[in-house]
Amino acid sequence: EQLVIIAQAMGDQPVFCSMTANSNPDLEGSLGLLHHKLILAKNCRNFLVALQKEQYSNLNLVLPITKSALITAQLRKQISLSGIDRSIGVKIWQTLALPENLLQIDKYIEIGFDGVVVDLDRLYSQLTSISEIERSYYSINWVFLTELLLPAFKKLHQEKITILVSGKLALFAEVLEFLVHSGVWGVVVPKIEAEGLTEHLYWAEKKMIKKLHVFSGEEHPYMDKVKSQKSKV
Repeated sequence: EQLVIIAQAMGDQPVFCSMTANSNPDLEGSLGLLHHKLILAKNCRNFLVALQKEQYSNLNLVLPITKSALITAQLRKQISLSGIDRSIGVKIWQTLALPENLLQIDKYIEIGFDGVVVDLDRLYSQLTSISEIERSYYSINWVFLTELLLPAFKKLHQEKITILVSGKLALFAEVLEFLVHSGVWGVVVPKIEAEGLTEHLYWAEKKMIKKLHVFSGEEHPYMDKVKSQKSKV
């Protein structure tokens, strides 16, 4: 019912419905849904009610965190059996929150998605072992994350898969500039943190236009900064 209300309020604007997994940390995300059929069935039923009964075409389904492309493929199969599939016009997105997701991006692309939601905060914590709370005590050095993101983004663009990025890290000016240069479709941050983000995006895009670069086979314009940072490490 809540999903129907949100879809109705958003009109033609896209609505992203993230599948809710169980709270067991040992069976996180997609794996948790596969092991808890009732929760998976409830997720699918709620989505189908809004999609078919109420006929809201602006709904997008976001699959939760996964630690294996094989698990993701199994979840996609179960969802398809419930009646949710790209063949009927449903746009399906995959959350990318672990280094494995980026390193094995080709396997996820083979499964077939309309878009991905990249969780910057989770990725950064995984790579640096620095939690979100601890982050305020350290300077942000996300060179390693950048080196993972660039090749993955390139492959996603080549397959015309839309990239959405989430996380408070996107609020940092340098990070936001990188994301604009990399051609991400949008940025998701907590509403309370979003004040001034529109203006930051405007200036980041304006700066990019002034020194127009094409994100293709050539080196990404941000790589100059990455190399200079690495030389100081």
